[in-house]
Amino acid sequence: MNSPWQYSTIHNSACKVIEEQTLWGQTVCRVWLPNSDSVVRIPASGLIPLASRPSSLTTDHIAYVAAAAKVAEVLEGSTSATEGHVLLAPMESNVIPLPHQIHALSRAISGDRVRYLLADEVGLGKTIEAGLVMRELKLRGLVRRTLVVSPKGIATQWVAEMQTHFNEQFQLVLGDDIGTLQRLAPGADQRSSAWSMFDQVIVSLDSVKPMDKRRGWTAERVAEYNRSRFEDVFASAILNPDGIETSVDHTVARIRDEIQQARESSAIYGISEEPDVQTAERLRSHPLPHWVERMTVGYLNSHGGMASRKRSWWDLNWPDGQEHRKAVFNAREADRLTDATLLNLENSRVRGLALNLPQVAAGQPLPCVTVSGLPASISGLWGLFEIRLQAGMHQKTQLLRIPMVRRGYVSVFLSEEGKLFLPTARHIWDALQTAEAEVQATLGQDDSITAHERLQIAAEQAGQELFDALQQAHLASVNREEERGMVAFTSRRKAIERVGLPEVRQYRLARCAAEENEWRHELQSARQIVPEIRSLLMLRIIKGGAQ
Repeated sequence: MNSPWQYSTIHNSACKVIEEQTLWGQTVCRVWLPNSDSVVRIPASGLIPLASRPSSLTTDHIAYVAAAAKVAEVLEGSTSATEGHVLLAPMESNVIPLPHQIHALSRAISGDRVRYLLADEVGLGKTIEAGLVMRELKLRGLVRRTLVVSPKGIATQWVAEMQTHFNEQFQLVLGDDIGTLQRLAPGADQRSSAWSMFDQVIVSLDSVKPMDKRRGWTAERVAEYNRSRFEDVFASAILNPDGIETSVDHTVARIRDEIQQARESSAIYGISEEPDVQTAERLRSHPLPHWVERMTVGYLNSHGGMASRKRSWWDLNWPDGQEHRKAVFNAREADRLTDATLLNLENSRVRGLALNLPQVAAGQPLPCVTVSGLPASISGLWGLFEIRLQAGMHQKTQLLRIPMVRRGYVSVFLSEEGKLFLPTARHIWDALQTAEAEVQATLGQDDSITAHERLQIAAEQAGQELFDALQQAHLASVNREEERGMVAFTSRRKAIERVGLPEVRQYRLARCAAEENEWRHELQSARQIVPEIRSLLMLRIIKGGAQ
């Protein structure tokens, strides 16, 4: 083989041959599949030269990847000088958030874990804040099931507000309902308990509060009552109950510090605050729904599916046969149309399109395109790259609550003279969200390899600052996790030493020490960082883009 890069007809993907062996008359190759980052063995007969394949970088594929990278940039929490941190929940809600509510939402999702006490004054919309946080987490794919425990007097109000403001359906469960649902549950274990019958539940506090005794009830009946209401709720809603042990004193002190900081640093919590209509409208008019639409339509049309435009909606056919009729991508459009199917980032399939982007292999034929709307003088090489930080390479973390993979995206543009222009590259990327890239020709294999190398070098230069930011954010998360873990394990040991027989305390302390050792090992592993750069799109921009 002249080039290590080939095309696997078995996997329908570009691959790199890393070993070739002939055994008993049959040639077998070990190849690396970059899109799945896996190494497999396939017969040499299943490989063909990349140059013999027509370019897969069609107009629809270009639209898909360019839009998907924009969506992925939002999901990763990336910021830009013009947009800042993008919040998804205000786009999908029926309420204009107050400034302090937008601030609370941004503050809540900016960390690695969401664990906040919302303690605003009466009438400042704590329910709206909680709904915004829940909606944001669902749209980002971080939450699927939600349990709300509220005082009995406002349980129905919670149901109404979640439906009115966020289009979220919650099942109201009161005390008398729990016994009925328990009998209707298909089994007796925790996975088939009454609490697993619904993904979103609102229950009154009195319904799940455990009791010590009740007149006329035996101890066994009281225990069964507590188990079905209190213990089953947290067994099914919290996967790791041991992980919630923490010091009350530390929690109260932290809350007091945050309240003091809020009072000193901002007047945003004043009761007289008016809705910031301009900020809210900027969030609601963000082009993210358009990016999701363009990403989905481009993917279907370039990967064996079909997207048919029907007035203001789409009929979608996925490659695996699934269909979506009357699909829209904007919440306000879904409210206007009856029987419309809203597809947004809450849909795991749609969200997955942005998080599993294919790569461009060296030697893959690169298209020469014109982009409508660009000045006619712009010509050169344009590339879109994913900068990735991978941590904890040696094991899967079980105790850490920080992301082990961080991503960022950078675009580069090399003029005909070989000069690097980053603002122009970003402008081309933005133009690809609305304009069509018309493929006029295809570069030969040698020219494609040369273009790939030049753009790769430019991306490494331009991506240095982005990777440094990802590394800094990761190390800050590791330091916060170390501080949190030390406090949690110290508090846990103090709690164990207070109660129980000596033998029981010794056993629990040994178990705590073992978990702490495992946690420290995972923490040390998380400090090991591996950088990676992935080429997502490469185009030869030719003159003639202006209309």
